[in-house]
Order: sequence, then structure tokens, then C-alpha cells
Amino acid sequence: ANTVWAYATVGYSSPLLFDKAAEVVLPRLCEFKNQEISNTVWAYSVFNFPSSSEFGTHPDLVRLIVSSIDKFDDKQLSQLHQWNLLGKERIGKTLLPLNVS
Repeated sequence: ANTVWAYATVGYSSPLLFDKAAEVVLPRLCEFKNQEISNTVWAYSVFNFPSSSEFGTHPDLVRLIVSSIDKFDDKQLSQLHQWNLLGKERIGKTLLPLNVS
């Protein structure tokens, strides 16, 4: 989470890094804290979802976020909102249900 967030923060794109991170992160999502989730999805959205694994739009990720949306703080919700908007731009629909976004 910290690595992809740092790359996004400084504007350094590395699709290979994002692919590898997605391979590691997706099976371990339930171990992530809210900040790690929001930082990670924000980083993927900054670079227009660069992973070939579609991590940034994966249904398990969306379900996890929706199920714990009330536990995110304002900054994390802001990151999730940006991810949701950019997801809509990329795939043509919002990633989060309207009552959550």
C-alpha cells in the first residue's frame, strides 16, 4: 500500500510495480486497514488503473469498501471518492453504489 501510494504521490508510473502489487494485495485485502485500502485505490486511480489485473475495479475490493464505508475517515472518503469518479470515467459506471458514493 505504501509503495504504490508513494509512487502516485510523486507522479512516477510503473505499470509493472502496480501489476505485482495487485497480485500480492488482492488475496490479502481483508488484512488491510482502511487507510491502506484508500491509499491503494487512490494510487491506482491516479494512474488510470494501470494494472492489467483490473485490481482497481475488482468486485472483491468494491465489496470490502462498501461493507466498511462507515469506518473510513474524511480523508480516506475523499480518496475513495476520487477513485470512484475516475473509475466511472474509465469503465463508464461508478464503482460504488450511489447510496455510498
